[in-house]
Amino acid sequence: MWLVVVGIILAIFLLLVLSPLKVFVVASESFLIKVKFLFFNIYTFDSNIKKEAEKAVKEKNDVHSTITKITNQTNNYDKLVTLVNILKSVLSKFAKLLKHTTLKNFNFNIVVAGSEAADTAIKYGKICSAVYPLSTFLSKCVNFKPESISVYSDFSGNDTNYNLSFLLYVRIIYLIRFAVSSVLDILYLRIGVKSK
Repeated sequence: MWLVVVGIILAIFLLLVLSPLKVFVVASESFLIKVKFLFFNIYTFDSNIKKEAEKAVKEKNDVHSTITKITNQTNNYDKLVTLVNILKSVLSKFAKLLKHTTLKNFNFNIVVAGSEAADTAIKYGKICSAVYPLSTFLSKCVNFKPESISVYSDFSGNDTNYNLSFLLYVRIIYLIRFAVSSVLDILYLRIGVKSK
């Protein structure tokens, strides 16, 4: 009897850690993000809903006090050094997490326009120089196609427009590993010990 109970518990645990977290994002004139796990909707933000937008504006954090708490430093130089080391550590681990992340239906279309032809050309160059590193970064994800990012110039338009949409899958077990290793590194850096 106890083997059946252990088997059920193990099956539920495996289902939880091996199931993917799904993130659906659409951004253009409005912004929509939905986070789902299994059949549950964990988080939804829709910029078209005024209450959510007002709540986001109200939830302002004091940046300096937050950085002080994270770094455990009072001197600005020490804060900066610790913060840079934390960011380097987390970003290197995030790059590893991307290898276990699947992108589906990724589309990022940008139409660049300026006040005149020269302005449009300059803006187009700046956008392209920003998009190239993003494409290289996302190439670590499973199923990402660089051609799903497109940048066009519109010499007759007045304003730059964009449309971004994608569905992201990542298994919970990889998120847990990323979170635990990042937290350990932050704790090591807070107490001044190099992470292993």
